[in-house]
This record gives sequence, structure tokens and C-alpha cells, in this order.
Amino acid sequence: MTQSTATIPVTPELIDHIANLSRLALSDDEKAKMLDELPRILGMVAQLSELDTSSITSDVGWVSGLPADASMPLRPDTEGQFGKRSILDSNPPKPEDGYFAVPQILEV
Repeated sequence: MTQSTATIPVTPELIDHIANLSRLALSDDEKAKMLDELPRILGMVAQLSELDTSSITSDVGWVSGLPADASMPLRPDTEGQFGKRSILDSNPPKPEDGYFAVPQILEV
């Protein structure tokens, strides 16, 4: 199934707008280059909507790349150096009763 997409003309104003949204400071040469390259990039992205994705199933875990029903091996739950209170208490500038004291930033 192909979706039609409206084409937006790439103008210097559009390049300025995108650069502003992206917080990019583009030189005049870079803007001129983007005027040439951006339509090609958008054309390649538009081609993606023409791909037949009907054979792609949703049983793939997007985060891990493993099937959703695959078991994830876990590390043993053992105490390491970060579980030792004495080591943790040696780092903050002012430990208080097992807690880390931090400066107050909000008025109560």
C-alpha cells in the first residue's frame, strides 16, 4: 500500500527555520549545500513509505532485537562494592544518618 505525501518546496527560509529549530548556526555555504541535499534526503525518506512491510511481524523485541518471548539472561544478584555502605558514605561531602545531605533548593 502506497501513501502519497505532499512535497514541501525546500527554500532558504525553510533551511533557516530547520536550523533554528535544531539550534544550528549554518554558514551561507552550508545553507546552499542543504538546499541541494535536503530534497534528495527527503526523497529517500519518501521512498520508505513505498516499501511493502506486510510481511514484517510484530513478534520482534524492538529494544533487544530478540523475539518478544526470548528469555533474557540476567546477571547474578550479588553484593558488589556499590552495595557496601561504608564505601558509599566515603564519597558524599556530608553524610547524615545513612543519607546524603544536599543543599535545600525549594522553600517550604
